[in-house]
Amino acid sequence: MILKPVTIEAVYVGEDDVDDLKDYTIRTSLNIDISGMPKFTGYVTGVRGTPSFVGGDDDIESQYDCYPFVVNDKGNVDFGSAYQGDGRNGSTNLLNKKIEVGETFNLTEGGEENTYKIRRVIRPD
Repeated sequence: MILKPVTIEAVYVGEDDVDDLKDYTIRTSLNIDISGMPKFTGYVTGVRGTPSFVGGDDDIESQYDCYPFVVNDKGNVDFGSAYQGDGRNGSTNLLNKKIEVGETFNLTEGGEENTYKIRRVIRPD
């Protein structure tokens, strides 16, 4: 079986208003087969959020609203020990979805289920 590595970027498309959509952007890398379905070859890693920088030229204060995560073969998500709050562990159905632009998947964080849509698939050819 031939597998190809891809990186996806997905954005929040849930009903709740969020202050800043970039805090709800997901980037992750995984392997897909020729039909576009993910194939588990070890933990899938990714990050939710985007680093942002606030402050003037003389006073740069960095804010990181980024949460790295890993996904196991059962779709269980772990945001790691640095994640503050009750949502360290969650789940996703991403591994059961075809990896293509427009596909939606769910990510549960702290009991709250959020919907994301794949807006970009990057293939290193």
